[in-house]
Amino acid sequence: MKGLTSTASIFARLLLILVLVSAQLGRTAASQPFIRKDEGAQAKLVVRKTFLMGTETTLQAYSRDRETALRQLELFIRIVEETEDELSTWRASSELSRINALPLHVPAPVPDRLCRLLSTLRFWSRRTEGAFDPAVGTLVDVWDLRGQGRQPSPAEISEALSNSGMNRFSLAECVVERTADVRFDAGAFGKGVALRRVLAKSKSIGAGPWLINFGGQVVISGLPPDQVAWDVELAAPGKDSGDRGRVRLQKGSIATSGSLLRDRWVEGVRVGHILNPRSGRPAEFVGSVTVWDEDPLAADILSTALFVMGPQEGLRWAEKENVAACYQTLEANGEIKSQASRIFDVALSSSCRATLATSSTPCVCEVMHPN
Repeated sequence: MKGLTSTASIFARLLLILVLVSAQLGRTAASQPFIRKDEGAQAKLVVRKTFLMGTETTLQAYSRDRETALRQLELFIRIVEETEDELSTWRASSELSRINALPLHVPAPVPDRLCRLLSTLRFWSRRTEGAFDPAVGTLVDVWDLRGQGRQPSPAEISEALSNSGMNRFSLAECVVERTADVRFDAGAFGKGVALRRVLAKSKSIGAGPWLINFGGQVVISGLPPDQVAWDVELAAPGKDSGDRGRVRLQKGSIATSGSLLRDRWVEGVRVGHILNPRSGRPAEFVGSVTVWDEDPLAADILSTALFVMGPQEGLRWAEKENVAACYQTLEANGEIKSQASRIFDVALSSSCRATLATSSTPCVCEVMHPN
C-alpha cells in the first residue's frame, strides 16, 4: 500500500508540472507579438491605402505573413472608425455632436472616456494660452470653412467669438454644461485621438513594426527590419506638391499643420483653414510647422497651436515649454526659411536649422530621438 501511495504521489506531481508548463505556454502564446525579433529579416511589408475621417490615409505594417499584417491594419482602421463615430461633428449621433446640441444651462453626464478627453483638451487650451481651443464650431460656421469659405462682417465675427471658447463649457465630475451657444470642432485633435488609441492598442497586443500617414500626421511603432528609422516625406509649404522635406523617425509622431494647400480664396482674399481662436480670424502665418511628440494627440494639438502662434511667438513658446517644433516659412520671393526649436534641432539631432533654402532644396529633418 505504501508503494501505491508513493506512485500516486509521483503521478500527482508530474500532473502538476504538466499543468504549470501548459499554463506558462498559454501565457507566452497570448503575449506573442505579431512579429518575433528573430523573424525580422523575413518580415513582409503590407501597405494599405484608404480614406479615414475624410482624409487619405496610408497604413504600413511588417509581419511574418501577409494575413497577420492585414489583420493588424484592419484592427487599426476599425479603431479610427470608432473614434470618428464618437467625435465626428458631421454625425448627429456622435458623442461630441450630442454635447454640441445640449440645451443651454442644462447639465448632462458624459462617458468616462470622453470626459477624460475633454479634460485633456482643456489642459492644452490653457497651456497654449488659447492658441489651441477646439470650441470654435461657431467660428468655423461663420467663415464657412467646411464649405466654399466666406468673408464675415466684423459684427458676425464678434458674435461668433462670444459663443466660442472652452471657458464657455462647464465640466465637473464628468458632467458638462453649455453656458453659451458654443460647439466643439474636432479638426484640431480628432486624428491625434485616433492615432493615440491605435498606438495604445498596438502596444497592448505586441504588434509588429508599423507606420500610419494620416493626412499629414505620421505615427510609428517599432522599426523596419534592419533599419534604424522610418523615412517619411513631408509636404513643404508651397503650392507645388512636389516640394518635400524628409523626416527620419525612430518613434512617436510627427504632425504638420500648413497653409495654402487647403486655404480658400474669397473675393480675392485668402481665407486660411486654421482659425486663431483668440482673434476669431484665420491664422496669419503663411508656411507650415512640424511638431514631434511621443504622444500623437499632443503632436496634433501642438502643431495647430504653434501654427496659430506663428514662428516668432511659437518658437519662444516652444523653447520655454521644451517642445520639438520646426517652422518652414514661405517667403515673398518663393524661398523657404526653416527654423527649429533647440529640442528639435539638438536633442533630436535634427538638421532643420535656421537656414534659408530654396524650395528646390527643402529642409531635411533628421528626427533621431534617443531611446
